[in-house]
Amino acid sequence: MSSADVAKTFSLPPTSNVVSKLCVLLSTYPTLVPTSQDLYYKWEALSLSLATPSKAAPALDESAVALLTRSLSDEERRAREATFGAAIKDARGNPGGVTPARSAQKRGLGGMLGISPSTPSRSVFARSSIPKASSPYQSTPSRAPTKAGAQNGPNSAGPLPGTTSHVMPTNANAQLKASLSTLETLNANLELAPSGPSSAGPTRVALAVGTDPKAWSYRYMFERLGSKGEALDDRIDAMASIILETYDLSADDIADAAQASQDSVYVIGRLAPALSAPAGTAVAHSTSAAHEEILAGALDGVEEQSERGFPRLTSGNVVLESSRLVGAGSRTPLVFPSSCTIRTTPGCDPRTEPRTGVFPGMIVGLYGKNGGAGKFVVEEILLPPPLPHASTSAEELQTHHHAPGRMASTPLSIVVASGPFSIDSDLLFDPWHRLMDSVEQSRPDVLLLLGPFIPISHPALTAPGQDQLPADIFKQHISARLARLEQTAPRTTAILIPSTKDAVTAHAAWPQPMLDKKDASLGIPKRVKCLPNPSMFSVNEVVFGVTTGDVLRDLGKEETCVDVRLPYAALEALKRSKDGDAAREDPLARSCRHVLSQRSFYPIFPASCATGHPLDVTHSALSHFQTITPDVLLLPSIMRPFARVIDSTVIVNPGASARGKANNNATQYAASPAPQPQHQAQGCFARFSIAPLSQQELQQAGEDSVGHRIYERARVDLLRL
Repeated sequence: MSSADVAKTFSLPPTSNVVSKLCVLLSTYPTLVPTSQDLYYKWEALSLSLATPSKAAPALDESAVALLTRSLSDEERRAREATFGAAIKDARGNPGGVTPARSAQKRGLGGMLGISPSTPSRSVFARSSIPKASSPYQSTPSRAPTKAGAQNGPNSAGPLPGTTSHVMPTNANAQLKASLSTLETLNANLELAPSGPSSAGPTRVALAVGTDPKAWSYRYMFERLGSKGEALDDRIDAMASIILETYDLSADDIADAAQASQDSVYVIGRLAPALSAPAGTAVAHSTSAAHEEILAGALDGVEEQSERGFPRLTSGNVVLESSRLVGAGSRTPLVFPSSCTIRTTPGCDPRTEPRTGVFPGMIVGLYGKNGGAGKFVVEEILLPPPLPHASTSAEELQTHHHAPGRMASTPLSIVVASGPFSIDSDLLFDPWHRLMDSVEQSRPDVLLLLGPFIPISHPALTAPGQDQLPADIFKQHISARLARLEQTAPRTTAILIPSTKDAVTAHAAWPQPMLDKKDASLGIPKRVKCLPNPSMFSVNEVVFGVTTGDVLRDLGKEETCVDVRLPYAALEALKRSKDGDAAREDPLARSCRHVLSQRSFYPIFPASCATGHPLDVTHSALSHFQTITPDVLLLPSIMRPFARVIDSTVIVNPGASARGKANNNATQYAASPAPQPQHQAQGCFARFSIAPLSQQELQQAGEDSVGHRIYERARVDLLRL
């Protein structure tokens, strides 16, 4: 191809240095760009991917030619890897594989622009071959061996189709064992669960889900104000019934906080920040100018505004919003004097913290008096108690724990990992592949994966040179390794729970339905279970509650504290304590207790802007605890990972599987970016080892139900990748 043809195609001077460099590309990549017109199409596609709404497409200069050279090099490498993977597939047989023509039809936008997709042209459900990941494997530096790496398992067999270097070395077990360090351990006195069986057979666990998929398949952004109001009012009425039953009150004892009275009365409602009235209008439900002064005084000094424009909740600007049945939705300012106390829930230990937390959306009962000044002075706070934990018949527990085809008197092993699974600077999913290498070795009974799998805000999705759709990336990395797990650990049950931040789901509101297994573009294996967000399910007898919304961060952002006077029982408990730890404040435990007491995976209203939680109020009932409190509550958060026992519930933040900041250099977002420091990719995941109950205890129980007591049977190891 002469330089004159190239210059004519690109409308450049024949003597330009750019023309000579383009001629070199034609001679270097004759298969990809046989003619100058093909090379021009490649450049046009690359320039379109580099353009942004605020920045025009770059001009064709020497730096642009360098980017084009890198793009062609990456495309040639992917084509070579695809050919290599196809050769392995042909050698093993290809039942259920797709034809090249059908594969070309599924290229989508990349195919129309002439860019070859990196997704292998094969059926994910073809079980005769073992699909594997397509990210290069980068071993982490050796660290001190821990108990987490003590189990031995089979090495990952064979090279991965579509990769160049993701081949497990002969000492892969030792390297992976050294790369996992223990961050924290709960109940370290319990033994670790052994590696699961590698032979094919039925799963050793029973999974039960009490969810109707039709209830989650709603249309969001179609909310009506009337429906939202009814949902909020119904929640107040439901929690009011619980408070009345707990504290042995009747409906006649409940009064309207806005009504003045000489005697102390009980009121129930939702806490909210006080809002200033619009200019030139009277304050709602005010009976005198004094009421306006009360609200104005409540707002004095409240300068900090939340991102949504509302004033933040403080101890001086709290109002109680009543139900329509009791108070017609009136909003009454509250005053929390220093003499205010918290009534102890019957059967629970007295609270020993000198302050209590309140937040917008919290539903409480209060005992106090409205003396006619337009405010309600609180004397006592009545908090709703958590739901009881589940119990199971001794006969059923005997089957779960000691039957030969089930756990056979061995601990139950569960691995929990939360997204994102790739660092911000690339989409190679190296932390994800290291996690799956560990799972293939330990072969747990259950693998629970929480979204986001591919965050919609991932910088690499919009980076120059990125030519794959999110569904293709999900299929190439997530689905491929899950399909491989079915071969290496056939008895492991994998469960996927999405996130509203996922790029592979079309439902952007919370509560959120499960991932669509029927979507062929995702390629989720048939044996993988998909559950909604949030979700409550049981593995054998253990009840899990899971949400991928960061409720802990939102509660920490929106919560404020009010001083309370400790009751006599709490003061006696403090006297009996030796080191005074009982009086030490614990904000994290307080946030977890809010979730348990309010019986909701997300009790805040309005939703906090700290994480941008897209709450659908009309369908928020799907996020409520219905009959029981889960034995294990999984609350993924950007906060530090932890595993704690709070009010007999094991609450775990497994942390993110990948952590790391994006590099601002756009040239590193290409398909083969420069290697990142290993500390950027260090993530965390949780591993449960739940010991069985003894046969002697179950035999003594006879036909009675037995409490699960997971808080004393579960060992939780937080492992750093």
